[in-house]
Amino acid sequence: MWIATKRQMNEFDRFVIDELGLPGTVLMENAGEAVVRAIVKRFDDRQTAITIVASNGNNGGDGFVIARKLLSIGFHPTVLFFGTWERLTGDAAVHAEAFRVFGGHVIERPAFDRMCDVIDSSDVIVDALLGTGYTGPLREPFPSIIARINTSRAYVYAVDLPSGVEASTGRVVTDAVRADETITFIAPKCGFFLEDGPRFIGKWTVDRIGVPFSVDATVIKRAPYLFTEREAIDRLPKRPADGHKGTFGHVLTLGGSHSYVGAPLFSAKMAMHSGAGLVTLATPTSIYEKVAASLPEVLFLPLPEREGHMTEEAIPLIESVIDGADVLAVGPGFGLFEEGSAIIRQLLDVTSGQPIVFDADALTLLVDSLDALRAYRGDVIVTPHPGEMARLLQTDVPTIESDRLGAAYTLATTYRIHVVLKGHRTIVTSPSGDQSIIPYGTDALGKGGSGDVLTGLIASFLAQGISTQDALRIAVVLHARSGERASETLSSYGVTPLSLIDAIPRLLRQWQTES
Repeated sequence: MWIATKRQMNEFDRFVIDELGLPGTVLMENAGEAVVRAIVKRFDDRQTAITIVASNGNNGGDGFVIARKLLSIGFHPTVLFFGTWERLTGDAAVHAEAFRVFGGHVIERPAFDRMCDVIDSSDVIVDALLGTGYTGPLREPFPSIIARINTSRAYVYAVDLPSGVEASTGRVVTDAVRADETITFIAPKCGFFLEDGPRFIGKWTVDRIGVPFSVDATVIKRAPYLFTEREAIDRLPKRPADGHKGTFGHVLTLGGSHSYVGAPLFSAKMAMHSGAGLVTLATPTSIYEKVAASLPEVLFLPLPEREGHMTEEAIPLIESVIDGADVLAVGPGFGLFEEGSAIIRQLLDVTSGQPIVFDADALTLLVDSLDALRAYRGDVIVTPHPGEMARLLQTDVPTIESDRLGAAYTLATTYRIHVVLKGHRTIVTSPSGDQSIIPYGTDALGKGGSGDVLTGLIASFLAQGISTQDALRIAVVLHARSGERASETLSSYGVTPLSLIDAIPRLLRQWQTES
């Protein structure tokens, strides 16, 4: 399922109306019908107090369609109209007039007290105020209307997009409607998954409003893709019954330092517990002595060290085993130290072109060596959080967060690498610029070590031989959904990397059954 920006939706609407000849009044009628179906599915009592909050523009026109259709099936909706009849034009004007002719109840530009009384007495509120055209700060009366909706007891439906959320960026400058459900049209909007958007959209559904899927390929040339749990299940690496440890790949994890013992442990343990046939953990000798007893299922390669960090003398040892590995995971617990950047550069020279996953401190050590990634013979994957992404692009976190899609696209296409930009909604970008948004996430993953678990998952799926993009997307979905599942029993306070490692095989078992 593709995800739309404001510009893409404008292009789509123009094509459908001008090229296909489907009138805008019909599209608006279908949009209103979709929202009414959602309302009736949940509220079948015709005495339910329903208020539609509308303004000028097409979103307001949708609101008048909703009101008329509710009226026609026995409800008694009220429209709070914060526009003017004179400024209503085109399709919106047609449907507003139709509602008035049908005897619908419209309160035009109500006084503040009257607005509060109506909203406070509502069981259902339909937000048809601003839609996808809004950007920037809100002007009165919209902040006051939205604040009152958000403090009401009503169940709130947003039409296409909660008012106050920017369609392309998810940014909320002033305030936005906190919807219980958002019924959107044609495609989900990018703003559902970026910046502030996920906090406001509630449950969301897409209605095609009568437009066939065949139109999409004609109009949409490049758009982010929504990669769902169902698709992750369908693309899960297959496990042949006669498979052996060589069938399922060998992960070589390089990490650990005197201050970070747990990180490489989490990564290596997760790789083994998500299907890799073999896992080797290459780590400083002193770390080996601490973690070996905790990881009897993996192999170890103790490395020369100085002051708790591996040294360049470790490279020949790594080179001696590297041909036997199918994928490298570099960085968990690596630490920042003087020789670190040189070790990273030498690793790129001694491998046989296997996929390399760079995470954690390895990302910081890569900052001065990004140009070398272009020449690497295999796939390079980086998995930054926003702070690490800011260092890689030599900017700041607010700049990254203001355009997550753009930042991931720039890094991936500039250096021809795969980028997993972590966050509440993670973005996966290929070297060619194809982008996927993963619509899952939880604050339960906001713990040190969660990213190391994800690194192990990614390396494991790469070792099992599926495409790099699928390995990344499946790993991110599995990681996020397992965090959500674990928080249901442990609370979002109580999920740890080890409980996440325990939850992931449980969800994998369910996925395997469903696939």
